[in-house]
Amino acid sequence: MNTNTGPIFVLGAPRSGNTLIGCLLNKHPACFILFERAIFSDTYRKWYRLTARGGVSGRDAFVSLMREGMQWAEYNERAELDDAAMRDCAETGDGQFNRMFDAYMARVMAHEKPEATIWGDKNPANSGYLPSILAEYPNARIINVYRDPRAVAASLTDARFTPAWDDLLINAEVARHYSQIFDEGAALIDPAAVLNVRYEDLVTDPQTGLRAICDFLGLAYTDELLEPAPDRIRHSIGWPDYKGWGKVTPQPSKLPPTLATLVEALLADDLRRLGYAPNAPKPTALQQLRLTARLLPFVSYRALLERLWRWRYGDIARFVLHTYPSLGMYMSWLRTSIIRPKRSGH
Repeated sequence: MNTNTGPIFVLGAPRSGNTLIGCLLNKHPACFILFERAIFSDTYRKWYRLTARGGVSGRDAFVSLMREGMQWAEYNERAELDDAAMRDCAETGDGQFNRMFDAYMARVMAHEKPEATIWGDKNPANSGYLPSILAEYPNARIINVYRDPRAVAASLTDARFTPAWDDLLINAEVARHYSQIFDEGAALIDPAAVLNVRYEDLVTDPQTGLRAICDFLGLAYTDELLEPAPDRIRHSIGWPDYKGWGKVTPQPSKLPPTLATLVEALLADDLRRLGYAPNAPKPTALQQLRLTARLLPFVSYRALLERLWRWRYGDIARFVLHTYPSLGMYMSWLRTSIIRPKRSGH
């Protein structure tokens, strides 16, 4: 494993460009970046619950979660990680989550990409776990990808991106909420651990952007990052048909979409803070009132679920709501994430 730089966590709102960064980093010989395997938002969260409140040993909790977690099944099968191998990872890590997971990833990388020396995780949900990530991995490197929030909202509303809600205002609120969660978490960690990457700058001048990323990670820049990814890497990581795996060429930065007045009003502060020019003047008091009224049901519903989430998992997690779930989805979530774990210890 790389001893100078800890694991790499790529985050940012969905549709902000974090998947592109994940693809590009996976082209580097030293990097093996997982795609949304929910390391902290699922495995660590459950491990913490089991060990801190459930009376289960760190070793036993780790073995159980890594064997039972569906997100690890394909790597377990391909790398032949049976119970004995998982127990060995737990013993190597001496019951400490970071060391146990490092041992697991060393075995996965030895099978999937032997030349890799550092693992990472591309997952928007990482935004809610920054203090936990840095507590477990003090040398971790955080890459926060940001994009004009109007473009994020418009992309989330694209019917091809399921299960995004088809309400542009709700998706603008999702983009704003991700930004808020990141800012809150980033305020609690060392700023030197974070690199903010502006999506528009990266696609306009990818070589310069990638050199800056490599410098931040302590990696030697290579032109391989601009070339198509090998098939073995595409299929090992997943999403093999994603366009980010292809050859990278400079693209002109697109003009931000012109959105409804209320959407512009909602995003006005974020636009200014991130350095994007608003398309509309500062909202009037009446527009702000209409905006509050339109978002009140969604924001209230999210606040209720956040309270349940906080009651269940304490301070290690942030709750992100992407859309209004159906009653069936809500009851399933309540049963599997709140009620059943409370009884069984998971």
